[in-house]
Amino acid sequence: MRKWKILLALTLIYTSSLGVRLIPSIYYDLPYGYDFWEGLMHLGPIIENGHFSSAPPQGPIFYLLLVGASLILGPKVFTVFTYFVPFASSAAIFFVYLFTRKIANENSALIAALITAAAGIFVHQTTLPVPESLGLTFLALFIYLLYTVLTEGDMRKFFLLMLIVIIIVLTHHLTSFFMLLTLALLCPVVLASKKLSLKMLTPVIIFFASLLLTSVWWFFGIPVVSMFFEFIFEASAESWILGAILALICLFLGYRVVFGWEKLRTYFAGREIKISLIITLTFAIGFAIATSLWLPMAIEYHLSPLYQIYYTLPYAAALLFPGLIGLFIHYNKTKESWKRFYPIAWIIAPLASACFLLASSSWGALSYRHLAFIFLGAFPMVGYGYHFICKTGDPKLRLVKGFTIAYFALLIGLLSFPPPQFLVGLDEAYYYPEVQAANWIPNYIPKPTTFDSDHRMGVVIRFTTGQRVYLGNETSWLGEVSQMGSITQINQTIKYLVITEAMLKYTVVGGFLRESKPLPATATDYLNRSPSITRAYSSNLVTIYKKS
Repeated sequence: MRKWKILLALTLIYTSSLGVRLIPSIYYDLPYGYDFWEGLMHLGPIIENGHFSSAPPQGPIFYLLLVGASLILGPKVFTVFTYFVPFASSAAIFFVYLFTRKIANENSALIAALITAAAGIFVHQTTLPVPESLGLTFLALFIYLLYTVLTEGDMRKFFLLMLIVIIIVLTHHLTSFFMLLTLALLCPVVLASKKLSLKMLTPVIIFFASLLLTSVWWFFGIPVVSMFFEFIFEASAESWILGAILALICLFLGYRVVFGWEKLRTYFAGREIKISLIITLTFAIGFAIATSLWLPMAIEYHLSPLYQIYYTLPYAAALLFPGLIGLFIHYNKTKESWKRFYPIAWIIAPLASACFLLASSSWGALSYRHLAFIFLGAFPMVGYGYHFICKTGDPKLRLVKGFTIAYFALLIGLLSFPPPQFLVGLDEAYYYPEVQAANWIPNYIPKPTTFDSDHRMGVVIRFTTGQRVYLGNETSWLGEVSQMGSITQINQTIKYLVITEAMLKYTVVGGFLRESKPLPATATDYLNRSPSITRAYSSNLVTIYKKS
């Protein structure tokens, strides 16, 4: 394929990637998601004083890039938060393209880049103005650079690789964790290589260097991260065995297939599509059963059967099925064990971690954060699989197959920003009346005081007022009433209650350890009738009650 055609294709893919990720910003003209309000708290002191007033919760790189973009390009920080991340995170399509081209071919690489541009959950996580968005982008670059150093031994890229390690560690804790976990899985496979050389020791060197850097940063720079992992392990103390077994099964299958492929090769050869279809159907059925029956018992979340149609079927058809085909083709054409294992290692590490979290901890609901990392590892195999499907059969149908792949990309792109009905009641978008209400509070409500709201609205109030806010969890009156469905006495420390339409229509967003529920109508009836409670503010989306 000619270079100008490749450049044109990549330009169109990047533009598509950018367009999908800009949808929430353009539609709402506000940053998308909850966590960015916490990030805004750290940017004010940087702009005013030139330094952080306190250690950022995950690392300084994300915030410094946003401040730099604001100072260089001119727009206000809030505008940068709204529009900057999609431009940066869309660069992941280039890194996925470069890596896939190295292990497969040009056409597979372009298809992999297209899927990266549109894959729903990955798009969602790389659209949010949070450190994870850039963490995933840097990780895509790391995957490409590490493979390049392993195959070419380029010392310049080795030093660039070390720089990317530092950037990842100082950007996002979960990305750093998966990078370390995957490197730990790669090391024994690389060391078992028959052609062991200095360049083949790169994963070992990078692993120990990353481990040292990460340990120092987590324990001394941002100790809140080590505390976060402590909470998870404490919650797993009584049921970690099942989680460990499932995680070990993932690791065993990964290693077993890699080192035992010579015996499996003859069985899979020529049956890639058939076997992939069987595995995909088995997974879809098993996953549907698990989420419908086992998940509510494990983490107390009750998902509607519609979730299976909305999430499981599209991803199984558009990603898992071609991804398995690509994996089998890759295994058949690759002789060295470490090269077989390298692409799948980036899938196995987050998958094993998700299995452990789901089976052994009440924090299992956070396992959804693993999906974007699993997808990032899977994109090259998905591109490889789609290319194989296009080549098989009648050559006259290749154009039809190409259009079908494009429609599949469009299909999973539509899943990027699900409505609250398909996101356990979470409305991730904000609206100007809600922000206006939060900005009204510091001008008309004297300090100090205490508010009760949910996590969604509470983080906005905490940002605009700097006051204490109950965030819809167990200590919150709104959170307690939404969970119990009955009225209880309001905590004496609560002076104001802030209720949004989203709480009444969808859910009172609390912690991730339990499924959130909507605020019953009896709660607003009680507040409206109580003689000791008055309305301090009211709009079409927000009502603020004052407790005397």
